[in-house]
Amino acid sequence: MARKQKKSLTKAEEQKIISDFALSLERGRFTEYVEILSNSKRLLWKSFVAGLGRGFGAIIGATLVVALIAGVLAMAGKYLPDPAGDFFQQTGETIQQNPGTN
Repeated sequence: MARKQKKSLTKAEEQKIISDFALSLERGRFTEYVEILSNSKRLLWKSFVAGLGRGFGAIIGATLVVALIAGVLAMAGKYLPDPAGDFFQQTGETIQQNPGTN
């Protein structure tokens, strides 16, 4: 099988490829990424702030999920037969009355 020879590029084509590559690096904010990696204080600060954001997001998300579960349990307790209904209603009411107790 015969191999195709690569077409050699003209200077204008090379400049166009290099220009397009540089433009894509600019659009991807590659220089900012390199600056962050080279400046350890800035990298630590950004990581710290990102960690705080994730932590608060997890706390707020967990709180909403627990509140939703408590509400569903309290409502389910009203509509289920006596033994299961009473249990779910008491559990939901207990969670709603004692938020944050360990």
